[in-house]
Amino acid sequence: PSESPTCHCERSKAICVGPWRLLRCARNDLFRGVTVTFSLNKMKKTLAGIFLAVMIGVMFGCSGGGKATSATSSAPATQKVELSGQPAYEIAAPGSVEPGRKYPLFIFLSPNGSPQIFIDVALPVCREKGCYFAASYQFRNDIRIDDFLPPLKATLEDIRKRFPIDSENIFIGGFSGGGMASYVMSYFLPGTFRGVLICNGALHENLRNPGELLVSRLKKAAIIMGKADNVVTPEILREDERLLKEANIKVQKFPFDGGHTLAGSSEFRQAISWLLEK
Repeated sequence: PSESPTCHCERSKAICVGPWRLLRCARNDLFRGVTVTFSLNKMKKTLAGIFLAVMIGVMFGCSGGGKATSATSSAPATQKVELSGQPAYEIAAPGSVEPGRKYPLFIFLSPNGSPQIFIDVALPVCREKGCYFAASYQFRNDIRIDDFLPPLKATLEDIRKRFPIDSENIFIGGFSGGGMASYVMSYFLPGTFRGVLICNGALHENLRNPGELLVSRLKKAAIIMGKADNVVTPEILREDERLLKEANIKVQKFPFDGGHTLAGSSEFRQAISWLLEK
């Protein structure tokens, strides 16, 4: 369809799932609302008219040459990189970089386009483990995938061009809608990511099928889950685990005492360490 889908939900933070197999409206209880059928096979051949679904709750706020500048005072250890005159990502190198050596990369997506939320919980671990840390400005909930996927690809190309990245060890992750988007991005960029790091994020409805999950060629999925999350509930994540395992993706869950919120550095440390294991 050429027109954007219309979403009629009770809560202002509802999300619209565009022309995949299903069009849904959702709020905190997720997977409810209006359903419209589309062809995923046709959609995979073109980005035109595709919209990314991101499931969010009301508990959080809702290519050209690049230029690197110093980050804000909230993230003094990172560089802000602009592409085509717009903020693209924050990045930080490992604790030490040796000439001729290549390093793993972790890139994170937040539900509101704010890379800073990952600075405290993930950056120190990445540095300690000898990984590049990056976090995107370009993704946020309710963004069209054809507005986001090309910039993400440009970001990855830019990072690879500027920094010594091990292409066999690139990981993508995110919180809530950013977690769901990480699964989606691995689907549209198959073989790019070795694993995903998901914090309180669910599989997209159209990926709740082992056959579709196989497309991503993911090897591992680390799932950080709040024991009291009533948005992306433990029950939903247990089902995600089952589906991922059926697609021959190794899964490890890292529970913490909390609800639909970003976990702490301890959980991120465990998840990153596990993902890096061969």
